[in-house]
Amino acid sequence: MATRSLERDLERARADHTSELETLNERNRQEISETKKKQWCYDCEAEAIYWCCWNAAYCSTECQQAHWSREHKKNCKRPVRRGDRERGEEGVRHSIKSSN
Repeated sequence: MATRSLERDLERARADHTSELETLNERNRQEISETKKKQWCYDCEAEAIYWCCWNAAYCSTECQQAHWSREHKKNCKRPVRRGDRERGEEGVRHSIKSSN
């Protein structure tokens, strides 16, 4: 009799465990999906709120300026505006656009 009781308890625990795992897996899938929809700062990997070109997004102007000076200036594919080129103002000030 005690063995059957233990077997029932074990089965109940397995069912609870399986249900909890399914719930956690679904929550994990949802969180991954939401994370993939966000852009991340190229410099520090925080959530980005600004973008420069198709390949660079930033959480702050500080991160954008650091990355610009370090390497992005050489590789940026964002077209330079005519007025900026005429004034010699290519670079940091005009490379950030809000993503909102």
